[in-house]
Amino acid sequence: MAESGSDLLSVIKALVESKLSELQQRVEEALKENSSRLIEELGALQERIKTLEDLARKRQEALDQVTNRKRGRPPGSGRGRKPREKGTCSVQGCNNPAVARGLCKNHYAQQRYREKREAAGFMVKPRKAYKLRASEDLPGLSDFVDTSHDSNDNRNKPG
Repeated sequence: MAESGSDLLSVIKALVESKLSELQQRVEEALKENSSRLIEELGALQERIKTLEDLARKRQEALDQVTNRKRGRPPGSGRGRKPREKGTCSVQGCNNPAVARGLCKNHYAQQRYREKREAAGFMVKPRKAYKLRASEDLPGLSDFVDTSHDSNDNRNKPG
């Protein structure tokens, strides 16, 4: 019986070894199949990531264009106001910045008041005669500014 026991043991040992080698082959085949499938899935995921990155980049570019867009016409298009010339009021003794027609805001308001009153038929007497600076004689201001005589001369004359 000792021989039959050792024969049985060798048969079992051979059977276990064959089953182990068969199991090892199956595991290797499964790993090969799974690894190739995993590699394919990783490649597909990489393509999707690349597509999403491109979409995100395009979206960001579109947002940048919208947020950085300047409204209106480009500078120098030839329409609109001309840039204002810098200077001072043309009334002698006034050094305020010129706003319109070579006058500061105060003198311009006075001129407009007088023009409106005269247009309505009222007689307007200036409270004080203004002198223009000698180098700046502006057309259309003759009604507003008295350049024929000095304001001090009027005070000294009886009258």
